[in-house]
Formats: sequence, C-alpha cells, structure tokens
Amino acid sequence: MRAVNEDMLVNDAWKLYQYVCQHFIGTVSPDCKYLRNKVQAGRKLVPTALGISLIRGYQCIDLDFCLTNIRSFIEQQITLVAKGQVDHSRVVEHVLQQFKQKFIYFVKQISFLQQ
Repeated sequence: MRAVNEDMLVNDAWKLYQYVCQHFIGTVSPDCKYLRNKVQAGRKLVPTALGISLIRGYQCIDLDFCLTNIRSFIEQQITLVAKGQVDHSRVVEHVLQQFKQKFIYFVKQISFLQQ
C-alpha cells in the first residue's frame, strides 16, 4: 500500500480512496486475501441450465477460453503494470487483440454447435 494524490486516481476512485482513509476502513477490515477456487462464507454458486449449456458450448469451441489461464495472465500483467515494469497501454492493446482473435475464431466456429 502507498499514499496517493488526486492526480494519480481517476473518476470516482479518488472519492473512494478519501472515504476509506477518512473512516479508517482499512484498519478495521481483515487483510484482503485471494483464495483460489474457494467459496467463502458459505456462499454457493449454482450454475443455471443456460450457464451449463454455454460453458459446454464454449468448451467445444475453445477450451482455453473456459480455463483460468487467460485471467491469470491478465492478472500477472496488471501486477507488472502496478510495479511499473510494464506499460499499461501495451498490456491493454495485447489483451484486446487476444480477445478480438478469440471472438473472430468463436464466431467462425459457432455454426458447428448448431448442428
């Protein structure tokens, strides 16, 4: 964590930062932890029939799209951006290009699901 000024945050991020600081929310909140593939506090995620059908279709067309590899890569890149090791605009450009290619491929392949 580090202190920031208004010039470093955009839109409502500065207001949120001020609110957290003024009300000491960070000092009374438990440490933030990322728990991979776990559901916290008894919450259950129950997929709908439509959700299951969509995932099965996505898996038939592009299995990689359903796995965590893409999200993991993006999260790694965001960490590097935060550390100042990678340029933000290059990461955004790369990710947008990656998803554009996946979209084009997906559109070409979706007709196979309709058979």
